[in-house]
Amino acid sequence: MVTDQQMRRLMVLRNKEKTLSTAASKAGMDENSARKYLRLGKLPSQVREPHTWLTREDPFEDVWAYPCPIGLYWVRIVAIAYIPPKTLHTQLHSITGLIQS
Repeated sequence: MVTDQQMRRLMVLRNKEKTLSTAASKAGMDENSARKYLRLGKLPSQVREPHTWLTREDPFEDVWAYPCPIGLYWVRIVAIAYIPPKTLHTQLHSITGLIQS
């Protein structure tokens, strides 16, 4: 990942070095990345999008929707003594009656 600091260094080195490849190497980035950000005219922090999507479904979605604070009770137990996530999930389902067959 290219940082703003690397990009600023590239801007300075671009005029001092003979080739973009040399300037990019001295700035600590790949030549293609250097071309990309120079073409865009923006710093990497201005181009990056914040991560707002889920990478997988929430396995506890049905537990969090349950109106009882049982989920909070189990979270406290996990904080005190480690319980493997699969075991916790199974126990929460058996307590709340939400076991899926």
